[in-house]
Amino acid sequence: EDGGGRRSEAGEDGGKDVRISVALCAFPDILESSKASLKSLPKPEKMPALHTLKDPIWTTWAKYKQWVSQRKVLKYASEIRDSGLDFSVMEIDDRWQITYGDLDFDPGKFPDPKGMVDELHAMGFKVTLWVMPFIEKKSAAYKEGLERDFFVKKVTSTSHPYEEKPGFFSWWNFPSVVALDVTNPEAVDWYVSRLRRLQDLYGIDGFKFDAGEPCFLPRDPITQRPLAYPSEYTHLWVKEVAGKFQGGVCEVRTGHKTQDVGLMTRIGDRFSTWDVRNGLQSIIPTVLTSGLLGYPFALPDIIGGNAYFGRNPDTELFVRWTQVNALMPAMQVRTGGRTL
Repeated sequence: EDGGGRRSEAGEDGGKDVRISVALCAFPDILESSKASLKSLPKPEKMPALHTLKDPIWTTWAKYKQWVSQRKVLKYASEIRDSGLDFSVMEIDDRWQITYGDLDFDPGKFPDPKGMVDELHAMGFKVTLWVMPFIEKKSAAYKEGLERDFFVKKVTSTSHPYEEKPGFFSWWNFPSVVALDVTNPEAVDWYVSRLRRLQDLYGIDGFKFDAGEPCFLPRDPITQRPLAYPSEYTHLWVKEVAGKFQGGVCEVRTGHKTQDVGLMTRIGDRFSTWDVRNGLQSIIPTVLTSGLLGYPFALPDIIGGNAYFGRNPDTELFVRWTQVNALMPAMQVRTGGRTL
């Protein structure tokens, strides 16, 4: 039926026309319109730690990419402290793990993670780790989770629609991975408990929750409880996993009906360019949109962009980006190829 209660007419192909109802609300200006819209959305139950909104978050990503190590993290933190610049969090990004999904430090790169975290704490940093709901095949976590049916699956082929297998898929890194089945409460508890273990063993303060979008799942994913719609995966990743750590120093990069979760919501990776498509000029409209959608704690990604494709920001772009970010809810800083 359409919005007026009238049944849709059959189309020429025998199907039914799809109709939607649209309500137009008149307000004197954009501010009043925005207030009215936000009244219909839930508010965050908690807010992120105040110092992460007050002082910059520093990340290893643009500076070291996957070649991060304990020695580099401590050297970087010392440079920041000795420069006299403000800081709140040191976020340790990709390739701190043994393998994707194991959620433990690579002993070859981080021989004394507890000692490193203690030293960072002594300098005044909180410490977060980059995590995502993906597990690679050679990890110990994959063997354990496979036995307990904790991963999203897919059918073996169209000719065998009732035969299922682990749902490996390609993503932005290598190798291919499977995804945590966030519809399975036992799988969620297992994953969250392993994050808690990192906090208990090493003193980790929080996490950078990456990914969670359904575009990374295998085609026609099979979960313990069927997803009502693709973005329900996002909702459960943020609500049931990341949401267990709200009110602190954590961040997510996606959301769907998760306005009530008190986390910083990072906008997607920016390129180190000036343009409006995904560079500096995209920051203001994207952060404003985030606020209008009910996510006030918008984290505008890394100042200067991610230096992808070998393109580092020049001095003017870096300075202008910093100026824009100073007026945003939070700042995430990197030095890239430059020194402090």
